[in-house]
Amino acid sequence: MTPALVYTARSHLGMVRENNEDSAYAGPRLLALADGMGGHAAGEIASQFVVAALAKLDEDEPGQDLTGTLTHALTIGNEAIAAHVEAHPETEGMGCTATALLFDGRRMGLIHVGDSRAYLLRDGTLSQITKDDTFVQSLVDRGELSEDEAHSHPRRSLILKALTGEPVEPTVVTREARIGDRYLLCSDGLSDPVSTATISETLATGSPDEAADRLVQLALRSGGPDNITVVVADVADSPRNTPTIPVVVGAASTDEPGVVDPAADPYSGTAAGKAAAFSRAQSASRTGAAGAAGAAGAAGAAAASGGAHGSDVADSNAGGTSGSKRGRKSKGRGRGGRAAGAAGTGGAAGAGQDHDDDDNTDADADPPRGSRWRFALSVVGVLVVIAGIVGVSTLLIRSNYFVTEQDSQVVVKRGISGDVFGISLSSVARIACLTPEGTLTMHDPDSIPTNCDVFTLGDLREPARETVRAGMPSGSLAEANAQVARLAQDNLLPPCEPEEAAPRAGERGDGDAPSSSSNTPDEPGEPAPDTDRPTRGADEPAPGADDPADRNDPGAEDPADPDAPTDPDAEGDEPSPTARPTPPQVPGENCRAVS
Repeated sequence: MTPALVYTARSHLGMVRENNEDSAYAGPRLLALADGMGGHAAGEIASQFVVAALAKLDEDEPGQDLTGTLTHALTIGNEAIAAHVEAHPETEGMGCTATALLFDGRRMGLIHVGDSRAYLLRDGTLSQITKDDTFVQSLVDRGELSEDEAHSHPRRSLILKALTGEPVEPTVVTREARIGDRYLLCSDGLSDPVSTATISETLATGSPDEAADRLVQLALRSGGPDNITVVVADVADSPRNTPTIPVVVGAASTDEPGVVDPAADPYSGTAAGKAAAFSRAQSASRTGAAGAAGAAGAAGAAAASGGAHGSDVADSNAGGTSGSKRGRKSKGRGRGGRAAGAAGTGGAAGAGQDHDDDDNTDADADPPRGSRWRFALSVVGVLVVIAGIVGVSTLLIRSNYFVTEQDSQVVVKRGISGDVFGISLSSVARIACLTPEGTLTMHDPDSIPTNCDVFTLGDLREPARETVRAGMPSGSLAEANAQVARLAQDNLLPPCEPEEAAPRAGERGDGDAPSSSSNTPDEPGEPAPDTDRPTRGADEPAPGADDPADRNDPGAEDPADPDAPTDPDAEGDEPSPTARPTPPQVPGENCRAVS
């Protein structure tokens, strides 16, 4: 029988992020995962494009060249990102990671870019079969950092490779697939907060569905600082009782705009297919617009110059060609069409302007004065534009809030992170107070209650502290307050219990002997302990110290004599063994200080 895959996929928003930028696909032949980045809803679009391109490989038998097939599909997804950035310049910087496995029944083709990961559990041993394309991993490879140090390094998320529309060289490898193997693809929302040992222990038990659910829950309990996406698949000995319907999760499971013809695209019914169709529609629209712009530029040049000015038309066309070359060189992603159209239009305008100037040189009575007016109007226009940009930027900054730490306190700041010439671009807008029961209240910095127990990093568990230090997503004041509330609700350490006061030195209970400072003699016939006798001179012996007749019981031993034999009947007076002390409470480690 031919081996087959038993697969599943899960994705969760996490505890901090406002949107899910991860996309994942699991099918009979393909397992794929992409982790988006870039903001402005661009990261989720990038991950959709890449998963859509890879999902096509699940339709047919992959053939012999597994890695070549994966590389070709990944290139298509990367080009879709470039096309989208070209059509929407505000999404410049969008991109995603990608990790995918292509299965042919006996082999697994692997392709990888970024810091998402692929693991293989074989014979009870978990191994990571991808290497992170990150700055921290490069330090580990050079021996400058240990694995444990890398796991908590503040720059562990700095990626050296990603799919951003620019050419990139992925890592590819072909591996043998064995019956009983279990594969895991995951975003850094799982691998960052959850240790490899815990992942191994969890992945080794239960079905793929059960293992995937437990892994997501582990990441959430560890703070959920990022989107969490996992794909789990087993290699079964036959296709009997194996799934055949693909599973799509994360951003790829939402609908994308665009008109799709189901008859022309049999895979268009899936969310991944819709994303690919949307990319094709945008590319076609852009190509048509570029062609029309180029034609308009050429026509404008011809009309402006006229038949009598053929030399001017030649100069304009030469300028258009040069502009096209410059456009291709600077952009590097086949954007010459739009650059050529713009250059052609500019050339035409230039030719027309020269022609008008030649015709009107003698007719213009005062050209310097007109030039001065044009210059003044241009300066005014530039100043108005600059003032508008400054005003809009100020408005955006003043309406932006984010959660961070200041002087080890968890605060909400207004503005943006960073400074210009040493001047901070943000200020504290809200400070959080905690009650001993963990109730959270938010206050303006100028109206903090006198009994406020300020919310600090030491009140949080370690994963949540790292999340705050690394910076949380910005947004409105209500969103920032909600993030602080989630931190206090899910990641607060228990309050430290007050220690019991120990008895002061010199204090005695009701049954203790009187103080040695008392000079009152004991009752007759009852000798006082040696420690309570008054001090005497060096030559004066203590009364009855060596005379047994002065004792009430001639056979009794001196209670102060250290060599007196122990009465075997007094075993019940021996103190019981001291109970083992509990571990000490350490504020900021296993409890939080409460004032």
